[in-house]
Amino acid sequence: MSITKQKRFDDLAYVLKRLKRDGRQLANVSQRLKMNEDVLLTALKQTYYVWDEVPDSFKNDRSFILRVMEVAPELFGKVDEIFRYDREIIIKAISTCGRALRFAPACYRADREIVTIAVLNNPSALIYADGNFESDREWVFEYFDYAFAHPKQVFYSSSETILKYLDEKFCHDEDVVLNALRLSDWAFKFASDLLKDNELIATKAVSRFPLLFSNVSQRLRDVESIVLLACKNSSSSLQYASDRLRNDEKFLNSIITLHPDALQYASSSIRDNKNICLQAIQTDPFMVKYTSSRLRDDDELALLALQKNGATLEYFSKRIRNDEKLVKIAFETNQNSLEFASIRLQNIVETGSKRSISRPMFYNEMVDFSCEAPYNLTEYEPIF
Repeated sequence: MSITKQKRFDDLAYVLKRLKRDGRQLANVSQRLKMNEDVLLTALKQTYYVWDEVPDSFKNDRSFILRVMEVAPELFGKVDEIFRYDREIIIKAISTCGRALRFAPACYRADREIVTIAVLNNPSALIYADGNFESDREWVFEYFDYAFAHPKQVFYSSSETILKYLDEKFCHDEDVVLNALRLSDWAFKFASDLLKDNELIATKAVSRFPLLFSNVSQRLRDVESIVLLACKNSSSSLQYASDRLRNDEKFLNSIITLHPDALQYASSSIRDNKNICLQAIQTDPFMVKYTSSRLRDDDELALLALQKNGATLEYFSKRIRNDEKLVKIAFETNQNSLEFASIRLQNIVETGSKRSISRPMFYNEMVDFSCEAPYNLTEYEPIF
């Protein structure tokens, strides 16, 4: 290491700045600064892989280990065994990283409070508990009570839930499922088929996380209030609705007004319904791509869409793309739309554009530039 670099890595401000970006730089830090607790914690917070660089005097310091558990709880498995029997250190570690429970001694992995705190941080920590916690109904409700009393400690996730790790019998327990839903929307996915057919439970789940509508029973997919609730928050939910509702014009009106892209999930007859499709295109002209082939050849529909954005010309029939008036409208709102016009119209425009340039150039050779009225290019417009 060069002398200049040695001096830099002996400068506290410089070292802290470097370690915040790359903890591995602890290997280059001077021995003097390696005895600085803040330097070590900054590096460990960025990456716990530099644990081997930490001096032994710190590894044997209980107060330092407590601080380490706050910034790098993953190191709980690497600290001295004496600290893994320290209840305060265990709680500090599992409060930040529930899965650190796997490194705790067996006596603590069977401790109800310790297991509860670990699972509160990460439900998957339950697989490391010793005992029959996953089938203990009393403990399950102790866990819920503790979770609701300490909301800031709860690990909220759209893909994890304690129900996933409990005994299967709890998937049929309405009280357990309802409590699990308060902590994680994903609990509904692990509920029994019978509870997925429960209107109250399904409504709670869908109102919080509309994508869970795909997990409700076939019967509830035909209940307007639940389908509407799901579709108001996510138009893609309509694809899971019953055939009856996806073909109900009155019902779909309210959904398509809010989410015009829901048109793609409607039945083929609805996508051939001119009133519904005009409504969707009024909000988003690109919804024309989901309409029927018959409507993509409709002049009124084309006029509405092209006036809003000429690029929608891409989705219309060959006849529309060969209609000079409609293509001109498309060109006026989006000049790039010309690439979607018929070859015939593209050639006409191209020829007209060349003429509009060549004629003035020819004229310039003969014009008297001393005249007061200068030549104006705008006199020669292309076809569009």
